Amino acid sequence: MVGAAIDVAARGYPVHVNLSVRSLDRELLALICTKLADTGARASDVTFELSERQLVDAGKEELEFVKVVSAWAASSRSINSSRAVTAMGCSGAYRSPT
Repeated sequence: MVGAAIDVAARGYPVHVNLSVRSLDRELLALICTKLADTGARASDVTFELSERQLVDAGKEELEFVKVVSAWAASSRSINSSRAVTAMGCSGAYRSPT
């Protein structure tokens, strides 16, 4: 689901993805990083949504995911996508869209 949403964002359409707190882990973060890098999607075109209730029940790993993605969101509003992805903790090259 997340990968397909990023594919849509790569075509220039902003997307919102509802996530379950149970899916927030390093594997999902790695998938997001890889898909952004592979597709050239703008980080600012992808919004992840969680309910407040889920955040109350979140564990340490899930809260770390939220922290990293929140930093990405703040960065993507003020700087280019490649720096926003770096703020997410993604390693490796990221191709910004031209």
